[in-house]
Amino acid sequence: MDHILISQFIDDELDLGEKEVFVHGVRDDDAFYGEALALLAQERCLTGMDRGAPPMTLPPRKHRGGWRPALALAASLLILVMWVVGRGPNPVPQMAHRFLIHAPDVETVAVLGDFTEWSPRSLRPVGGQGYWEVTLTLPVGVHRYAFLLDGQVLSPDPTVVARESDDFGGVNSILQVEETEV
Repeated sequence: MDHILISQFIDDELDLGEKEVFVHGVRDDDAFYGEALALLAQERCLTGMDRGAPPMTLPPRKHRGGWRPALALAASLLILVMWVVGRGPNPVPQMAHRFLIHAPDVETVAVLGDFTEWSPRSLRPVGGQGYWEVTLTLPVGVHRYAFLLDGQVLSPDPTVVARESDDFGGVNSILQVEETEV
């Protein structure tokens, strides 16, 4: 068992079958049980969600050896340290970017790219002359994207020269988002 499964359980991202696997893991593996409790305590501290939920009484656990609780505590502390170090001191800066395309003969336009996890984000018509726009907040860095015209045709941005072929026979535009001082 790993901490990803515990995190998915805490965030309610598991289906019933996966939750059953989680419960069996907690029941059968003392180290996993300790890690799950430690991550739940960490989640409570991070979210400030300890609002006095009614206490839950669990049957006493049989420990098969004195070293298991210490191992669970050490694993929990290691995970906490890795989480704090992994967050780093500075999050990736984000900048607003305006996407604009002239597409007068379409009914809908969306942009999709690595910054949307390739999920379309709709543009809105502006000016009545076939222009479409949307402003999105993007992390600083290099991004790939394309426009989706009428829900079917993928088109690179005609105003951006930097492009590359993707693994599906299409072409994506390449955008460099840089941090600017305001």
